[in-house]
Amino acid sequence: RDYHRLIARYANEKDAAGALAVLDEMSSKNVSIPLVVYNTAMAACVKHWQIAVELLGTLEARSVSPDTTTYLRTIQACEKTHWQMAIGLIQRAKRQQQNQGSEILNVAVYDVALRACKRTLQAKAAESLMIDMKDSGLEPGLESYLHTLGAFKRSFDWERALGLFLELKAKQLRPDQKTYAAIIRAMEPSRQWEIVNGLLAEIESNGLLVDKSIWDSAIAVLHAGKQWPKALDLYETMLKAGDVPALGSYNAAIHGCVRANDWERGIDFFSHMLDNKVMPDSSTCNGVLACCDQGACESQAWKVVKFMRKHELSMGRLTYVHAITSLRNSVNWERAWSLIGE
Repeated sequence: RDYHRLIARYANEKDAAGALAVLDEMSSKNVSIPLVVYNTAMAACVKHWQIAVELLGTLEARSVSPDTTTYLRTIQACEKTHWQMAIGLIQRAKRQQQNQGSEILNVAVYDVALRACKRTLQAKAAESLMIDMKDSGLEPGLESYLHTLGAFKRSFDWERALGLFLELKAKQLRPDQKTYAAIIRAMEPSRQWEIVNGLLAEIESNGLLVDKSIWDSAIAVLHAGKQWPKALDLYETMLKAGDVPALGSYNAAIHGCVRANDWERGIDFFSHMLDNKVMPDSSTCNGVLACCDQGACESQAWKVVKFMRKHELSMGRLTYVHAITSLRNSVNWERAWSLIGE
């Protein structure tokens, strides 16, 4: 039997059980199993991290030294759900390198571990891996920085993320669209709208496409920085580009209209949102009701109230205040009274 070819077939099918069964058959028949066959079996374990780690242990128990491919594939099996195991495998490979004087770890292996950190938003772990990579004499590439920046999403540590972005530029690495999206996303909690405006200008000057994720993140920064007119202008630019904003961008735009006393525009944004089948939440509706309050738009306010009731959205104190005061010029006093009763 051509065992290697059979295992390769199971690897293509991502059939870990089939690949292990062939390895067991080879062992039972005292057939020598070279490293290349183990590595092919590892490729079948990409969806089974425990099996991949156990297979790595079996390899070592049989005095077969894992190589770069072995560790790469084992870490790939761990990257989606077990970032700590992925980092542990990096350290395991480092010890093997020191003991054997061999070169195992390369940038590609580190990048898979960094991708595991990005998936689970482990910014500190990703940054530590980058330092470890440099200390090992390896030069991080654009992918390394991209995955590390991606781990800073929602980390509130935007200054460190910005430092990494400036570092990659200093190394003459050319940021691509994904890299810009990652740094602007990391900047969301920062309120540093001037920096984000500069990044948007860079994207344009480099001839890159500003996609939906970049628009949404930039609008969030402008909103956090209380730059309502600029956020609204960016929102309009996004619409003209044909992109459908995310819920957060709609909310930022509508609340921006409240701040700018541009109530008609806010109500229009709400209609646009429904037309594009983006489901509003309580924050959206409260913003629209505030616009209705500014413009004394009785009929629109009542539609929003009915929408909230229909979809069982939370109605707080501000909801009722804006809804009731929107009805101040209404002859339908029963509506206001019902809201007071609620």
